[in-house]
Amino acid sequence: MQTIIGIDPGVTGAIAALFPDGKITIVDLPTVKTDGFKGIAPMELWSILNNIVNDPSFKISENHLVYPQSVTAYCEKSVLPPGNGKLAVRSMYDCRGVIRTALAYCSIPLRYVPPQTWKNYHGIPKQPNDKEAKEYSRGLALQLRPDLAESLKRKKDHNRAEAVLIAMYGANREK
Repeated sequence: MQTIIGIDPGVTGAIAALFPDGKITIVDLPTVKTDGFKGIAPMELWSILNNIVNDPSFKISENHLVYPQSVTAYCEKSVLPPGNGKLAVRSMYDCRGVIRTALAYCSIPLRYVPPQTWKNYHGIPKQPNDKEAKEYSRGLALQLRPDLAESLKRKKDHNRAEAVLIAMYGANREK
């Protein structure tokens, strides 16, 4: 088995790394505010990814890192519904670009997964509203991984929970 990184993108998003031994590390996506715009902090994200796949035998080759262990990232690829403002669109594409670049710099392959795909895999039913859907995901992640209770204890930890569920979906795909 390889290390699978699940990413729930966005300025309130999270990363969950599922390691071959079953251990999961969860980290909130780092943010920075520049020119009045809040986005993902590129260098901090690179540092997190570097720590997730940290191995004393990594080396620098042609100005990027090469890791000896097998790592694949799965990132939710959501589509904004019509009626969202320019700022929401800018934020979504900015987050995707920073994530894609940081992963590429670490030589980590990226696979996008539509939200309905990973949710169907986990049997998550369509919820009447977004808040209920997020709480359902958090509850499911806690049910599947009770060892993550401390990391998923707050209602606002739904992004962490979704990153965990995306990583679990990815691990099943990579078998």
